[in-house]
Amino acid sequence: MEISRFGLEDLKFFCVRKMKSWMSWKNQFDDLIDKLKRYEIRMTKAEHILKFADALPTEWNEFLLKLKKDSRFSKLYPKEFINELKTHKYENDKTRKM
Repeated sequence: MEISRFGLEDLKFFCVRKMKSWMSWKNQFDDLIDKLKRYEIRMTKAEHILKFADALPTEWNEFLLKLKKDSRFSKLYPKEFINELKTHKYENDKTRKM
């Protein structure tokens, strides 16, 4: 199906796009997931999280490695994963201001 391939191509190239903030990544990613759902292309919660994690800039790598080693990681829902990112970002921003 031509339309489905278009949605998959969008997701494939999502990782290389430059955006201003991680929240813009989240919003764009959510839009892509919604687009794929319209064409009945589904992702598991783990695929959803890993695709989003792969798209984050390299400055998130250290945090993501720690999170992936956490026993809770495999049980996280996408919304919980986003909350983990928000918390980490808040803590980092707070530390930088000190």
